[in-house]
Amino acid sequence: MQFKKITIIGVGLIGGSIGLNIKKRHPRTEIVGVTAHSKTLRAALRCGAVDRGTLDAKESVVGADLIIIATPVDRILKTLRKIMPKVKRGCVITDVGSVKGSIVGDAERLAGNKASFIGSHPMAGSEKRGIDEAKSGLFKGTPCIVTKTSRSDREALKKVRDFWKDLGSDTYVLSPEEHDEHISKVSHLVHIAAATLCLTTDTSSLKFASSGFRDTTRIASSDSKLWIPIVLSNRLNVIKDINRYIAELGQIRSIIASNDGTRLRKKLLKAKAIRDNFEVT
Repeated sequence: MQFKKITIIGVGLIGGSIGLNIKKRHPRTEIVGVTAHSKTLRAALRCGAVDRGTLDAKESVVGADLIIIATPVDRILKTLRKIMPKVKRGCVITDVGSVKGSIVGDAERLAGNKASFIGSHPMAGSEKRGIDEAKSGLFKGTPCIVTKTSRSDREALKKVRDFWKDLGSDTYVLSPEEHDEHISKVSHLVHIAAATLCLTTDTSSLKFASSGFRDTTRIASSDSKLWIPIVLSNRLNVIKDINRYIAELGQIRSIIASNDGTRLRKKLLKAKAIRDNFEVT
């Protein structure tokens, strides 16, 4: 591990899992956790996700080589602005937010010449949240997108990418704009679609639902407080993908209305091929 002291601000599912992974692989690395509540802090200490913890984000970053901001997306810049006076020169700062276009540019400006901000988005987690859901193997074999801009420090970028590789992630480097465009399709739209399926379902039919409904709508159980700022921050991409989704639904509706089994089969086979290819990769 190239970082001797790591501060994790927000020790929930993702932040806690990062801490558990690091302590399992690099027990000598010092992990300082920051939470908003004493109860969460005690749980993080109890499960071994952090070596020590505090409710004071400013003091937690003193002397840190790497700072990971694992807060909801609407609090990332506020947190960075708060801690910058205490950040040591040469520190590497990253986040785990699901949106990058509305964060990275401002974060780089806040970091200035004092530190290097490199955006990260580990594509791992679940509809559940909190330190009690943290797992040491959460990132193994999952994608993690690291963002690169014209201001990105090459050495800091490599350090952040190597950090996620060390945790087991398959890393990719994209611009913030490319990140938001891709993630809208495979994450943000998916959440909206799952929620819409639940809203479309007649509640009297739910007693007959089984694994198909459960698996398709799982992420609709996610915390809306986390998802509202994500979707709204990436709204232009999300709206574009919702329109495309509506167009696809319209085509399938027309095919069903015309009782055309041949065309319907082609659509379903195409969808199956896309899903099966995802399983292989």
